[in-house]
Amino acid sequence: MQIFLFRIFIIFLWLWIGGCTEIKKKKSPLKRPFLMMNTGKQSLETTVDQLVRELKSEQDPSGFLEDRLQEIYSSSFRKILLFPLLGKLDERALRKTLISNYRDHHPKDIPTSFLDRMLQAKGDLFVDLLALYVRSGHQAGFSRIDQRLTLRRSVAPAEILLHCEILIRLGKIDRAAKKLPIDLASFPESHVNQARSLLGIIFFFQGRYSSCIDQVRDLFALDDYREAVVDYLVDSFLFLGNLTEAFRYSKIYATHEFENPRAHLLQSKIFLTSGNFREACKEWKRARAMGAHGERFHVQSFLLSHVSKNLVREKDMGPFLPGSASQDLTHSSGLQVLRFQKYAQELKSLKKREPRTFSSSVRLPFMASAR
Repeated sequence: MQIFLFRIFIIFLWLWIGGCTEIKKKKSPLKRPFLMMNTGKQSLETTVDQLVRELKSEQDPSGFLEDRLQEIYSSSFRKILLFPLLGKLDERALRKTLISNYRDHHPKDIPTSFLDRMLQAKGDLFVDLLALYVRSGHQAGFSRIDQRLTLRRSVAPAEILLHCEILIRLGKIDRAAKKLPIDLASFPESHVNQARSLLGIIFFFQGRYSSCIDQVRDLFALDDYREAVVDYLVDSFLFLGNLTEAFRYSKIYATHEFENPRAHLLQSKIFLTSGNFREACKEWKRARAMGAHGERFHVQSFLLSHVSKNLVREKDMGPFLPGSASQDLTHSSGLQVLRFQKYAQELKSLKKREPRTFSSSVRLPFMASAR
C-alpha cells in the first residue's frame, strides 16, 4: 500500500512540475524582417527610431545591426536609409558597423548627397565615410578630398592609404610615392598588405617592374588581393621579357578563377607577345565566349584585329575601333591616361617584335594625343 501511494505521489509531482513549466514557458515574440517595418504606413524616421530602440535592448547591438542590414534587399531603400540611421547612432562602434556593411557589401548603394555629407563630417567619421566612398568607385570630388587630406597631414595609416589611393586614381603617381614609405616597418600588420598593393601600382606606372613584382608577388597568393594585382604582376613580367613567369602566373590565376574570362584574356596577351598568334586568337575567343568585356578586352581585340581580320568584330574593339575619337586623351584624366600610355608602350614593343604584322602605321585611337 505504501509503495502504491508513493508511486501515485511521484506521478502527481511529475505532472505538477510539468504543468508549471508549461505555464512559465513563454515564446519570445518574433522580430519582423526589417523591410516589413517600412510598409509605407509609417515614415522612414519612424522605422529608424524603431530599429534604434531594438538595438538598445540587445546584448550584441553591433551583431544585431549587421543582421538587420543583411535583411535589406532593396538598393533604393539602402540609399535613403544610410544617413538617417547614421545620425541616430550614438556609439562609434555602431556607426562603424553601419558604414562597414555598406563598404564591404553594398558600396554602390550610397545617396547622391554622399560626397557633400562626407566632406562635412569630422574626425574618424570622415575617414570611415571616405573608405566607403573610395570603395564605391566614384571619383567625383577627388580633388576636393585631396585638398582636405593634404591640410589634415594625418599620420594614421588608414588615412595615408586612402589618400595614396586617391592620388593614384588622380594619376598623381609621384605624389603618391612620396606619401607612402617604401619601408613599411612602421605600419601596423593589418595595413601592410594594402600598402604593398598600392606600392606595386606606383612602381608599375613608374616603370620599376622588378620592384612591382617584389611587392605584389606574395599578395597574389591571397584571395583578397589576387584579382587586384594579377594584371600588374603579369604585365610586369611581360615588360621585363620574362614570358615564362608571366604564363606561369596566368595559369595559376586560371586555376583559382577558372570561370573568369580574364584568365584567358591574360593568356591571349602572353601568346600575342610571344608571337604565337594562333594560340593568342584561341584564348581570346574563349574569353569572348565567356563574356569578356571592358577596356583590356577592347585593347586586345584591337591588337588581334591586325592578326586575323575576320576574327574580331567592330563591337569587340569598343572605343578602340580605328577612327574612334572617344578615347582621345584630351578627354581623359588621371589613371586612365597612364593606362593608355602603357597600351601604347605594349604596341610599340609588338612593332619591334612583329613588324610585318604591326607596321608603323598601326596606331591606337588615342596615340596621337599621347605624344
